[in-house]
Amino acid sequence: MKIGETRPRDETVVRSKRLSSVIPIFKQRLGVVEVKVWINSGNLKVGDNIMFLLVVGRFKTDVLPVSEELLSPIRNEIVAEEEV
Repeated sequence: MKIGETRPRDETVVRSKRLSSVIPIFKQRLGVVEVKVWINSGNLKVGDNIMFLLVVGRFKTDVLPVSEELLSPIRNEIVAEEEV
């Protein structure tokens, strides 16, 4: 990059339809009562919240594996960074 040249920005893109199709699968798990996900999209700045993931259930032994497993499709299939 040369002096004075602007750097391309990365914009966070969320595939909302895919997210909507994944959440009900995890809600059906034994011991899970509710699953909520909010993902910030657009041009994010340092310090901005990227995502909130909430899994509610009876015991943490029911909730923690679901939280961990849900992160994988979110990272690999639902959230992407595109150069603007």
